[in-house]
Amino acid sequence: MNTLPEDITTETQNSGEGFAPEETVLRHPSVAIDFESYYDTDTSVTTMGAWAYARATDIYMVAMYFDDGTCFVGSPEDAPWMRCAHRDWLMHNAAFDLTLFEAPVEKQVVPPVKPRCVFDTADLAAWLGYPRSLKEAAEHLLGVKMSKDTRTNMKGMKWNKT
Repeated sequence: MNTLPEDITTETQNSGEGFAPEETVLRHPSVAIDFESYYDTDTSVTTMGAWAYARATDIYMVAMYFDDGTCFVGSPEDAPWMRCAHRDWLMHNAAFDLTLFEAPVEKQVVPPVKPRCVFDTADLAAWLGYPRSLKEAAEHLLGVKMSKDTRTNMKGMKWNKT
């Protein structure tokens, strides 16, 4: 298991070398956000690229977990987006999730709220020398073995919005 380099200390964090003091990071409200969307062999980020995929797919679910312990899981149209404004957003693979957020904003389905800052936990894991994928990062950093079976089984499945 990797560990942080010994030179990353509170002194380094406060020296202006790119790290913020802990109290600066912790005082801002935050929300973790994750999207789920339709995919199949042809409608896929792999075959289409993120921008085209986000505009061609059905983005049927967003999950939000707020720092006060409240959460929302449901349709992006029903999500409490105004509550997300000016908060720190945490996303695993933020470039992809932000692209999924932009598509319904362009269609005026969700409001164009802005985060205070976006933290990409996939990039953070990679920077620390851990695997970037959520499954592998969770196992290495948290000791949690995740199953991706549900996601795999959703390939080609339509979400029924009744």
